[in-house]
Amino acid sequence: MFKRNRKKLNEQERAEIYDKNKKMAELTAQERKELDADKSVHLSAIAGFQRDRVSEQRRMMWIGFGFGGIGIVAAGAMAVALAFLTPLKEVKPYIAEVDQVTGQVNIVSAVGDDKIKLTYQSLVDASNLANFVVERESYDWNSIQNSLDQVKLRSTPSVYESMRRFIVESPNSPLVLLAKDKVMKVGITSKPIVDSNKGVGTVRFYKAVTDGTGKPIPGYPITHWQATITFDYEHKLKTDDDYINNPLGFNVTSYRVDQESQK
Repeated sequence: MFKRNRKKLNEQERAEIYDKNKKMAELTAQERKELDADKSVHLSAIAGFQRDRVSEQRRMMWIGFGFGGIGIVAAGAMAVALAFLTPLKEVKPYIAEVDQVTGQVNIVSAVGDDKIKLTYQSLVDASNLANFVVERESYDWNSIQNSLDQVKLRSTPSVYESMRRFIVESPNSPLVLLAKDKVMKVGITSKPIVDSNKGVGTVRFYKAVTDGTGKPIPGYPITHWQATITFDYEHKLKTDDDYINNPLGFNVTSYRVDQESQK
């Protein structure tokens, strides 16, 4: 084997080789210009891509706004159309009451009718007056004593005594004419007319003679009446039962009944 003898470079030769390699590594002005141009093109491409993305997002956003606006306009148009389709005439329901004996239909009230404005007091007064008339004019052999007690609890002694004498002493008493097998049914035909400030009211009602099942008996015509009543709330309540049955102290001070003419 032969060994190759390497020539040892001196300092000057090393410096020449280094300068030569350095010059080869350095870019010329033209090469640097071309490299800078390539960088500029690359950066421009990146910027253009980003601009395209932003533009696309904005376009999609405006498309969404457009569809949303169309939906709002359509909903508004539908609401206006429904408003025009709504009937201009207001329909007001009425409460009607049908009497089981006479078959007569009476309008009790119109729901929401501004013309029917009843105060709480007038409602209470009308209820008390109607209930008093029913107790005063009805007759049932099994409950006549209770009717007398209810009238006594809701009237002055003179008003109560008038009823007691008619029931107990009069030859025309229902105890005599109707006895045990007939009932005097009383029905209110219209809403009582009440002046709460003056303590006066009128109640229109009818009387019908029925059997124990409520069926009208032939030969006894239905009659119509009107009661004129004055009242206050000063009845003397004495017992717990009095306060339970007449808590406000309703008190009839006068009572008159007139029969209405039949057409």
